[in-house]
Amino acid sequence: MRSWEGRHRGVQGWLGRRTGLALALALVPAGCSGGSSTSPAPTKKVAIEATSAKLEGDVLAQVGERRIRRDEVAAVARAKKITPREAVQLLIEEALLAQAAEKQGGLGSVATRHPMAACLARALVRRYDDEARAQGPFTDAELEAALLIGDTWVDLERGEARTVAHALVRTGTTEGAAIGARLRAAVVSAPDVQAFLTAARAFGTTLPAGTVVTESLPAFVEDGRIAQKGQGGTVDEGFAKGAFALATPGSTSEVIETPFGFHVIRLVAISPPLHSNREKKVATLGAEIVRARVGGTFQGLLEKLRNAVKLEFLGTDDDLITPRYDKAGYDKAGYDKAGGSSGT
Repeated sequence: MRSWEGRHRGVQGWLGRRTGLALALALVPAGCSGGSSTSPAPTKKVAIEATSAKLEGDVLAQVGERRIRRDEVAAVARAKKITPREAVQLLIEEALLAQAAEKQGGLGSVATRHPMAACLARALVRRYDDEARAQGPFTDAELEAALLIGDTWVDLERGEARTVAHALVRTGTTEGAAIGARLRAAVVSAPDVQAFLTAARAFGTTLPAGTVVTESLPAFVEDGRIAQKGQGGTVDEGFAKGAFALATPGSTSEVIETPFGFHVIRLVAISPPLHSNREKKVATLGAEIVRARVGGTFQGLLEKLRNAVKLEFLGTDDDLITPRYDKAGYDKAGYDKAGGSSGT
């Protein structure tokens, strides 16, 4: 067996600072431990004891009920860039220290259990993430599917877009089509978009309030999707078709009927198509594709776990927002009324 000093150099100082002991699960990233990746060499040698009799299958060592398996050793060796023998020693030592922590008590408080459980959960998620990435390069189909999620497509892949302003004679207005025709006559000669909107509003003052409304819209593509980050939504298909029938900025449409009423559209600007190369799409959409790959497996696991465990909630809904205090002055989470920990 190698000396402690040799193993310490191999695992980059996994025992903590002089101010205390910092433990990190071998498969959990360093960020979960809250400590540094380097530390002073300890002065004492840690005693190692492990059951080796009648180990089955891929089990390489056993510490109490804790079984250390071959694939776990290989994963730790790869992650920490150490030899399999050093990885086994590291896992044994962590198991021994974990058992000691349980026996000593105090480390099982709410303040400790939650971060440890969260680290383990994040480690499992990262494992699924690694497995998803190991499935191979992203396919064109996966890239196309990812483009349909949210509004990422706006900056990566879209067709020509139109920016317009319009005046609307609302649905339900008597003789709406005829009013729409008069509205168009009032605005068609406006020299710019601001004059168009001003003329439409002036026309609306000759009618009952609310009959005519005006609006400037964000850019949208031919199928009606809004082509502006953070906007979302779509415009009516017939409205989009009318806007894309206009060839040059400054053009004014004929009266266009939609479920909302009768529109007169002024084309403000035409934005050229936007296309990105595959490398940029992969860089932008890779995380979304990995989530999609993981999603089915992870959600399936959660569902299986929920079905296998009986979940029981104690107390009432008010208990979720109102702490309950016992006679000693501590709430049920182990914190006193002043906000300090009970230490249990």
